[in-house]
Amino acid sequence: MLEVGPNTSYQNHSAPAESERSMCHAPATATDDWLNAYTAALDGKATATIDAYLRALRQFLTWLAPRPGHAGGFAAVESYLAHLEQQGHSRSHRVRVTAVLSSFATWLIAEQHGLLRNPTRGVTQPPQPVQAPQLLSTDQRSCPALTR
Repeated sequence: MLEVGPNTSYQNHSAPAESERSMCHAPATATDDWLNAYTAALDGKATATIDAYLRALRQFLTWLAPRPGHAGGFAAVESYLAHLEQQGHSRSHRVRVTAVLSSFATWLIAEQHGLLRNPTRGVTQPPQPVQAPQLLSTDQRSCPALTR
């Protein structure tokens, strides 16, 4: 298992090994420090956005903790997204989680020098199914709120 911290460095290969893509297997205090610093970096965003980001990060870290073989890299992100899908979470939720993890990893790279590569890079989501437009009923078409 690889610990990731402010002084960790990796080789950046075109196809890095799992340990080279590690995100969050740092001691709990370092992880808390990172979350606190990341929260400060989100200053200016809506409170609900910050809460959603931190909730998604904590859920990922809680899921990751008993899985030391994943070490927080690309495979861990893909496994976590598959877990969310199996739990019935929507595609839009999984896309949001991917965006949060990517944002956190980008911040770790830029501000904490804890990573050289974003572990969400290359993670793909299936496309949103295209739905046929629905016709409005006569009552829906005559709704006063829609005719303003």
